[in-house]
Amino acid sequence: MNIERLLGSLNVLVAALDKGGKTAPANFFSDKIKQIQSSCDDPGELDSVLQELTSCRAMAQYGDFSSSEEKCLDTVIDDSIAWLQPGKSIQGESIG
Repeated sequence: MNIERLLGSLNVLVAALDKGGKTAPANFFSDKIKQIQSSCDDPGELDSVLQELTSCRAMAQYGDFSSSEEKCLDTVIDDSIAWLQPGKSIQGESIG
């Protein structure tokens, strides 16, 4: 799993939420992008941020996400889960 793919998925989600006028969720996910970028030297912190992302599926319901926004969120969650699978490594990854 490439961390750049996850960051790309997050950027797509933020853009979709911004376009839909959902400022608070967009800001939440923008903050997650910054946290991921700043945790490149701390695998434990990175895993913590990604673990949090795996548990935000309910935001789609409570945030009244459109079907396309929900699909973007599903991609972010799936990418986060893939990163957290055993055998991943951040060595050689470019974050940020």
